[in-house]
Amino acid sequence: MRYSTGFFIPLLLLAACAQEPPVPSAASSPGATETMHRVLEADQRSIWGGDVRCDASSCLLAAVLHTKGAVAVWRFAGRAPVRVAEAGTNYHPDHARWLADGRLAVAVEAGASIDVFRLQGDALLREQQVPVGFPPRAVIAADFDGDGREDLIAAPYSGKALSWMPGRADGAFAAGTPIPSCATPWHVKLLPGAERPGLIAGCLDDKTLTVWDNLGGGRLVPRTVLRFDPVPRDVAVSPDGRTAWVALELGGHGAKVDLSRTPPAVTPVPAPSRGYVAVDLMSDGTLVWGEDRRVILQRMAADGTVETRMLPVSGFATPLQVADLDRDGVEDLVVYNSTGKGVDVWFGPLWEQAHPLPIEDKK
Repeated sequence: MRYSTGFFIPLLLLAACAQEPPVPSAASSPGATETMHRVLEADQRSIWGGDVRCDASSCLLAAVLHTKGAVAVWRFAGRAPVRVAEAGTNYHPDHARWLADGRLAVAVEAGASIDVFRLQGDALLREQQVPVGFPPRAVIAADFDGDGREDLIAAPYSGKALSWMPGRADGAFAAGTPIPSCATPWHVKLLPGAERPGLIAGCLDDKTLTVWDNLGGGRLVPRTVLRFDPVPRDVAVSPDGRTAWVALELGGHGAKVDLSRTPPAVTPVPAPSRGYVAVDLMSDGTLVWGEDRRVILQRMAADGTVETRMLPVSGFATPLQVADLDRDGVEDLVVYNSTGKGVDVWFGPLWEQAHPLPIEDKK
């Protein structure tokens, strides 16, 4: 397994700093644990990413099997997952994203491509291998040029360029065109709140929070918002695009960034260990942070008071995705463990099940 320049040793240090997670008090009975917490693909390690797509009655969860060289799909009807399909890829698929028309875009490192699949019954059929121009780490989809068709943007495994693959009238995607970037933006996210969707990411190698302003016609221009001493691994953004939360590896805290101010206002968010590697946001404002073998839930009051809780997971919790997998109106949590046993799913309500966790002095 490869990592970005200067990144492998800090990742191991962060894993070593996490404490063995206590068992949440809400999962006191075997029946409750089995229902509320599941691990998918327990024999498969290194699931670097995936995505959830839902309709009114069920959800599809796609996950890349990084070391196996494959992508797999499970269907959730309620809380009972059924594995419905798997397809092989070239060496090291790193991420997957469902497209608006139900197809699946998979970032494949060795192919230097985005492989586009269609799910038909129990088969994933590859429709296109879109040349990216570099080994991709992640893929994101939106209508970036305003022509009514979904486009793809890939982030690099390493390097200083994104790749824009515009959607064509026939449903295929054009080969990638380079877009200037910061250094190693592994987890690029959509930035809402403007006329055209922009992008935001924490950049591992130059330790910046970077925003790409969408000027139209596929022109996305990067600007550095902040620089950090620790590595910014992941970013979550509020629905209005005004606030970002940054997972800082080995920083001893996360960061809340007010993007509406110039310069942006930064507020440290306390961490129970040495830092975070992933972050996502629930609809009620609860933050979910990823660590080694656990996720941290935090609620921040208007007076600055922070309440912290914890749920255990089976591996290195990055990345994260909040979604209503069982379609009961309550948000659940999907953890794509980059190392560990597989994909963890915690069914909600999450806060009520999580174990209270004090923030210790790390000095």
